[in-house]
Amino acid sequence: MPVKEEVLSPDLALTNGKIVTVDEEFSIAEAVAIKDGRFIAVGSNEEIEQLVGPKTKVINLKGRTVLPGLNDTHLHTAMVGLVLAHTQLFDVSSIKEITERLKRQVERSKPGEWVFGKGDAWEPETLKERRFPRREDLDPISPENPVVITAYSSYGRITVANSYALKAAGVTKETPNPQDGRIDRDLETGEPTGILIDEARRFIFERFPMPAASSEMDRVPLKAIEEAILRADRAFVKVGLTSATDPYVLPHEIRAYQNLKSRGLLRVRYNLMPRIEALKEVWSLKGTASLMPGIYTGFGDENLRIGCVKMLFDGGVMFKTAWMYKPYRGEPDNYGKPLMRPEELEKLILEAHRRGWSVGIHCTGEKAQDLAVQALAGAIDEMPEIKVRHCIIHGYFPTEDSLKTMSRYGIIEAIQPKYINSWGESLIKNLGIERASKFKPIRSYLDAGVTVAGGSDAPVVSYNPFLGIYAAVTRRTQTGRVLGPEERVTVEEAIKLFTINAAYSTFEEDLKGSIEPGKLADLIVLDRDILTIPPEEIKRIKVLMTIIGGEIAYRAPTFKD
Repeated sequence: MPVKEEVLSPDLALTNGKIVTVDEEFSIAEAVAIKDGRFIAVGSNEEIEQLVGPKTKVINLKGRTVLPGLNDTHLHTAMVGLVLAHTQLFDVSSIKEITERLKRQVERSKPGEWVFGKGDAWEPETLKERRFPRREDLDPISPENPVVITAYSSYGRITVANSYALKAAGVTKETPNPQDGRIDRDLETGEPTGILIDEARRFIFERFPMPAASSEMDRVPLKAIEEAILRADRAFVKVGLTSATDPYVLPHEIRAYQNLKSRGLLRVRYNLMPRIEALKEVWSLKGTASLMPGIYTGFGDENLRIGCVKMLFDGGVMFKTAWMYKPYRGEPDNYGKPLMRPEELEKLILEAHRRGWSVGIHCTGEKAQDLAVQALAGAIDEMPEIKVRHCIIHGYFPTEDSLKTMSRYGIIEAIQPKYINSWGESLIKNLGIERASKFKPIRSYLDAGVTVAGGSDAPVVSYNPFLGIYAAVTRRTQTGRVLGPEERVTVEEAIKLFTINAAYSTFEEDLKGSIEPGKLADLIVLDRDILTIPPEEIKRIKVLMTIIGGEIAYRAPTFKD
């Protein structure tokens, strides 16, 4: 019996485009055909048009550029969603811009409601007014609402509160500084300026109805987490994200994802990294009290999957707690510190590896990274038959030893290039220009043969992947300074970070990450050609259409085919 033509013909065809396939040759095609959620053909217009049947939907790209769907290997989805309900203050250049953005939220809020703004990194040098915002900047726009804004700086984590919020938190002239924190005060009057640094932020966040960090998501009800994930999910597709890895999730965050998946509400494909603390509790159980001991990396499907288990080994360079070999600038006795003993790290890695878990280790200082890499290599040596893909998360300052070992053992580097742009000026203050120039050395990783997968760490910085690609290619800070020009990468290499390399990091390089027959039909259409525009334009790229599994997940109102 002959097969009907409509059975063989594609459901969707995109023609007359510049299809950047990101295959092994980084080849360029004109058209692509999709059926049953997969790419079935990639080639010339003539080749694809021959496949078109009477029921095939055809989109004329009119010369526009197409990339595989982008994949962020490190973002905190629920936290992003919570921030999206408030005001984003990423990449602002002045206090005036901060207050103008906040004012719009104040106008939408009822009296007494908390107003929140989240920035990436601010220094006096990066703001037009050459100072941090203070409560007197926020008070005029919000006399009836508590207002809180947060960002990072060379001084650590900073929060700025208006007078209403300070009063609600009980912060006065007499309030003492907490351990590991400081209340900034007016030099003449001693009154709080509104700036709270590091642990002093707790005065606010103990009363503010939002967690201070992703590690505190257990404060948030399940329904609110589900709403936040959905809010973020809808935002991700607008910037071209079709896959993402959510690291350090709590059990009830995993439940929220599963609930949303079971209702068919998720558009983006997610990999989840459980935090090691949750698994440590499970592993200590006896008998069959839990199913979790039988679950390991890879459990799930292409829409929702369990990835690495994540653990933290040191702090952060912005807070001067990254574990380094050399002291921080101006603090000769401060080398940072580990969050656990190296022998405990080794024990946890061996146990996770033995149970089939890939391990992702947060380490930011070079000493922490050296020890983490050695421990991962030791586990691979001891149990080489267990197929895992361990990774270093962040890996700011790799030594030559770490680079060689990571390459030899196939240890992946999960990097966040946007930090170069957002944090560059702050790092120069904390470390000096010479050390700061070696921050996130993507060129060195690639030249050493290390697989580098791109991410953002949103909402620490923006989740827009084109800002990460821009930072990897230019290494420009907020002031326009090029930080370590020798570590720049090509546009093609930067694209791979967020496509095929990201897919490899989760054992999915045969499933996605490039536009090739048989792979999941995830792609995005851009408003300009990323391969030919000046590098400075990359950060201004807009996504016109996002397709996930052959279905249109987002279409910009301006896109006409």
